[in-house]
Amino acid sequence: TTGAAHERTGVALDLSPLVNAAGRPLKGAFAWQRLGYLARRPGYVPHPDGIESCEKWFPDVLLPPAPMQLRKGGTQGTWLTVFAARDAEAGVYSGTVAVRAEGKTLAEVPVSVEVWDFTLPENAAAASTAPTVSAAMHWRSAWCSDLLPGKADKSLQYLAVMGTVMIS
Repeated sequence: TTGAAHERTGVALDLSPLVNAAGRPLKGAFAWQRLGYLARRPGYVPHPDGIESCEKWFPDVLLPPAPMQLRKGGTQGTWLTVFAARDAEAGVYSGTVAVRAEGKTLAEVPVSVEVWDFTLPENAAAASTAPTVSAAMHWRSAWCSDLLPGKADKSLQYLAVMGTVMIS
């Protein structure tokens, strides 16, 4: 959401309906979720993108919508999801996301999405992604054993567990 100039409590998002140029609402759903964070603890492996070691919080889980607290100068990640029904009319749909707290509108952000004129199949073309995951895990194991001497056994144990609990 927004960087807070002051501490705010009860911060929430209000989503307007998404409508096309003719004013017809999108058939489907428009929703938001809060982004949860995990604290990084000593002993961590450095981030490959070089995030500074003083950075403590990392985004992780999506949480249900609920009022949030923003500390002064802080931010709170949110996730917007738009679902177009199978029979939704193709076109561009627009609306707004209002950031509200304590009975005030802190910001309004315009949102637009484009619904294309095709429908995804109801069933996936492949019964499972297990072969893809398996191949990637085998590649990872070979790569890790070269880069992390003495860790090959752990990588193989990891592959064995992944092979028994693959989710499709």
